Amino acid sequence: MGMYTALHLSVALKSDDMEVINVLKYMCGDEDYLPRDEDLEHPLFATDRWRSMLRCSSFYHNTVGMSSVVDKMGDHRHYVLNVMSDFKNYSGEVKEFMSYIAPHIDHYSGDFLGYTRYEEMKDPTLIYYRDGEIEYKEVGNE
Repeated sequence: MGMYTALHLSVALKSDDMEVINVLKYMCGDEDYLPRDEDLEHPLFATDRWRSMLRCSSFYHNTVGMSSVVDKMGDHRHYVLNVMSDFKNYSGEVKEFMSYIAPHIDHYSGDFLGYTRYEEMKDPTLIYYRDGEIEYKEVGNE
């Protein structure tokens, strides 16, 4: 069957690149936003599971694959990406995905974005956004 990695994120995204927002909507399951080939030039799109990674679920992490991109209006307009999924991360989909969205993260997200947890690990790997870069911090797993 293979080993699964859970991915949980809550990220504010800038509203200045609708092509990226539309690709994320497609990845969340909204077929109205079928991406154009020219919008798929990041290494993420060479991985096996990029299309389904944000909506997959298995019984290993008690996760229901539920991801969405929501338009948040207000004084500072941005989109919010919420991800709760788990999938086989065999091609490094998580790191490629985080690399893909990093330039589009709104600084209002704060430092902590979420976490991953590999099926055989007791503790998660935390994901942070600092100074325009994605950082990973492993905790526990001793």
